Amino acid sequence: MDAGGNRPHHIFLTNAHGQLCNTWRVDGATMLLDTEGLAPGIYYLNWVGDQSAGCTMLIHQ
Repeated sequence: MDAGGNRPHHIFLTNAHGQLCNTWRVDGATMLLDTEGLAPGIYYLNWVGDQSAGCTMLIHQ
């Protein structure tokens, strides 16, 4: 857990072909994504562990 008492989570960011692009750390309800350098397109957020985000993210320029 972090200093705020939240359990950190990690997510995988994958594209439509299932290719892993990067990972980010998630603390509590705050999710910071740095999309710099990623190609435009639709990506999927996949939680590590027993949670499933079920979210998609559209990256555009």
